[in-house]
Amino acid sequence: MAETTIYATEDAHTNEGAGDSNYGTPDYYLFDVSGLPEGQTIDSAVLHLKVFQKVDSGITGNIYRVTASWAENSITYNSEPSDTGTPESNTIDMTSVADCTATITTLVQGWYDGTYNSYGIKVANDSAGAGDLSYARSSEYGTQADRPKIIINYSPEVLFIPKVKIL
Repeated sequence: MAETTIYATEDAHTNEGAGDSNYGTPDYYLFDVSGLPEGQTIDSAVLHLKVFQKVDSGITGNIYRVTASWAENSITYNSEPSDTGTPESNTIDMTSVADCTATITTLVQGWYDGTYNSYGIKVANDSAGAGDLSYARSSEYGTQADRPKIIINYSPEVLFIPKVKIL
């Protein structure tokens, strides 16, 4: 099994209260998994977001697969791309100032094998109180280790070749 780290190539934040504005603390993240070797199985993929500030209780974010393209420098609340509308199976607990994680193996396998277009993810605060916020480091943050990333463990697909008895 091999391990690699994929850092977000783009990220952005939108705000309903400022529909045409674009911010730096992200809730949209784009990752490029095309550099993984061909013929692999994704054994695990863990999203890491470094929360550096929280307001009130912080949030537990639902993770959505984004289904349309977007660009870091032009996305706004009024131009948000579509998403699946249904959260992925895991949430990310961002209620502490810490390295926060969520397992997104199925999603990354789908990007890798082409089941899904790789338009990234959205982390949404669907149920926290109005004042609850969490701020994570962006892809431009000076310390690379604190940038949004996915740590991926993968291994070669196993091909079974049946035994043939030659008479």
